[in-house]
Amino acid sequence: MFVESVIKSNYQQLTKSEKKIANYILHHMDVTVHQTMSTLAKSVGVGEATVVRFLAKCGFQTFHSLKYSIVKDLENARDEHTPIDYIEELFGVTKKQIDATNGFLDRNMLKEVARLIYDAYNVYFFGIGHSGVMAELGSYRFMRVGRASKAVTDIHFQSIHATICGKHDVVIGISKSATSPEMVKSLSIAKKQGAKIVLIASNLHTKMTELSDYVFLATCDHSYMLYNGGGFDACVTQMLILDSLVTEYTYIDSDNIRDLAENITESFTKGRE
Repeated sequence: MFVESVIKSNYQQLTKSEKKIANYILHHMDVTVHQTMSTLAKSVGVGEATVVRFLAKCGFQTFHSLKYSIVKDLENARDEHTPIDYIEELFGVTKKQIDATNGFLDRNMLKEVARLIYDAYNVYFFGIGHSGVMAELGSYRFMRVGRASKAVTDIHFQSIHATICGKHDVVIGISKSATSPEMVKSLSIAKKQGAKIVLIASNLHTKMTELSDYVFLATCDHSYMLYNGGGFDACVTQMLILDSLVTEYTYIDSDNIRDLAENITESFTKGRE
């Protein structure tokens, strides 16, 4: 469900009191839809100001918008007595994160960042671990449409490239937790050098998000641990944001970019002949 996905995606960044609200809503959605903000606060044992902060961190503008989303979720809820199909559960979790990510995706920001990438002297993708794989994919996707870029997945090389960045460069950081101290350091250096920082992350309100000029939320279920090491839902939503950026990029100068992309694809074909 959308509300469940959003709350779980932002759960790690909530305070102790805000987590009490999150836990209450997750376990009492059918009750929450009939409550006012005041009665919810009283039920949880927190102040209304804490509820307001909780709503903001989870991306809900008002308490009414939260209740509206809960109602929609309850209407679409599956029968709880249906036997669990773990593969179906896996696809269900991923689909919920895709829908949630789409709901938070700012189309105007996509266009603005795509233009920054188009005008940049250098474009770097920073990522570690799973997010490092996504950094490689992001660089590859942009290279296929003619935008020279470089994926940097080693923390030492990230520091080096960050140091040589300038005001005409763009650094795109990809991170599930948005808390890696090594990447925080590298992005901070790039920021001081004047580079524009774009972040694709599954956590908001962290040091990494604070220093970024643009932040895209790639939601994921932090509590979903069906497999050791967690699921790939964050990678899927990160990939979709990257693909959305590439799509917006191709429309900036569609004819020239299309011709260049076709020439690049043709070069692969000739290489196999």
